[in-house]
Amino acid sequence: MSPVSTSHSSGSASVSPAEPAFYNRLDLSLGEAWRMLEEAVGSASKAFHQPVLATTGLDGSPKARVVVLRGASAEQRELRIHTDWRSGKVAELRQRPQAMLLAYDAAAKLQLRLSLAVQLHHQDALSDEAWQRSRRLSRHCYRL
Repeated sequence: MSPVSTSHSSGSASVSPAEPAFYNRLDLSLGEAWRMLEEAVGSASKAFHQPVLATTGLDGSPKARVVVLRGASAEQRELRIHTDWRSGKVAELRQRPQAMLLAYDAAAKLQLRLSLAVQLHHQDALSDEAWQRSRRLSRHCYRL
């Protein structure tokens, strides 16, 4: 049964759309989450394009920052972000290669909290390819 709300105060009836099926089915929620993550890659207008990445600081305190989602693959269950190798988060992730990614889409009423096992890539084939595919303006952000 679909939820329906009616209003009789003005003499007219309004019907609200049924909840999406993924709200009540874990298997569908996972698929929808991956779809939204993959869709957010390269689309700044999507809510999941700029999630929050949380790490454990070198002093043990929590650290969080907004990052840009650069890759997502449901098939490989992988997410990709880029960062400056000199940044504090790299030192934190080298010490403890675990993180949490938090993303929220208000329109979909969906929050993701993803526990991550992190793999850093620096001066290898994957990082070289990412650098070559980066826009010139993006590359400029990593230079002093």
